[in-house]
Amino acid sequence: MAEEPARDKAEGVCGVGVLGAVGTAAAVAHDQLGPDRRSVGHHARARLRTKREHRHPRHADRRCAAATEPSARPAQPRLPTAQAALVDVDDRRRQWGSIVGQPVVLVTGGSRGIGAATALLAARAGYAVAVGYRLDRAAAEEIVAELDGPGVAIGADVASEAEVVRMFAEIDEKLGRLDALVNNAGVLEGGRRVDRIDEKRLRRVLDANVVGPFLCAREAVRRMSTAHGGNGGAIVNVSSAASRLGAAGEYVDYAASKGALDTLTTGL
Repeated sequence: MAEEPARDKAEGVCGVGVLGAVGTAAAVAHDQLGPDRRSVGHHARARLRTKREHRHPRHADRRCAAATEPSARPAQPRLPTAQAALVDVDDRRRQWGSIVGQPVVLVTGGSRGIGAATALLAARAGYAVAVGYRLDRAAAEEIVAELDGPGVAIGADVASEAEVVRMFAEIDEKLGRLDALVNNAGVLEGGRRVDRIDEKRLRRVLDANVVGPFLCAREAVRRMSTAHGGNGGAIVNVSSAASRLGAAGEYVDYAASKGALDTLTTGL
């Protein structure tokens, strides 16, 4: 895969992409990560169906899942996708700076659901995987044990700058220089009208879904950017169709946070 030039030469990161929340792992499998597109995509979707969180009534995200199927993709311009963003293993084979001798990817929120499926697919494609988690260490370590290659589980609250800095430092120490970041960690609260959303909930959602990905992207750029001595890399931000539909009367705070994430993706 030919790398696209960075929009901002001072940043020097080769690609940034955005995908809707439901169907992310399957779309990544078809577009980039798996040598056998059908079998890897099937594996990802099967794993996603086993997770309780995907039975939550995310009406907007269900529409997004359909949009990931090739026949349903709209013709209008879209944000860059993971197909153009994720690091191609063969093209980067001589540029790895990792301790483990493989390209390194961090998947935040990697202990379950979309994050877990993405971590497993990345490992099958030849990546060493850092599985980020906030609370469930056992689940994260279970995913690491299933990886087809080296990996590590690292606990951190992405809404905390200190914890994000520590997480990236731990990756530096245990796996080596980062080549790709998947900003998957996020929060979705129960459906509620906007006139019933309090400040505490609003800040929790925005901190996890906007501040967290921004901090992680910053730390990734500091390692991958050619301006910082890196060889480029890729950032994939997991978004949602709710960013365009608004999720009125249900999750407007979540929708607003994903709209901000889309803007961050464009800016990167």
